[in-house]
Amino acid sequence: MHPEISRTLQRSKVEAILDVRPDVVVSANPGCMLQIAAGLRDAGSNVRVVHLARFLDDPEAALR
Repeated sequence: MHPEISRTLQRSKVEAILDVRPDVVVSANPGCMLQIAAGLRDAGSNVRVVHLARFLDDPEAALR
């Protein structure tokens, strides 16, 4: 409903993620995961975005 705000938030999240250079991003919110994953792809990053339940089930798999 507010694409401008959404894009601004996405850019802010992606910049913060890229600044810390993580191996993986973990989230419990599917919508947030999609937004972050799309922003990371647009930024040319290959950082994985995984759901919290999957990460807790097998943390090593999240890094593959």
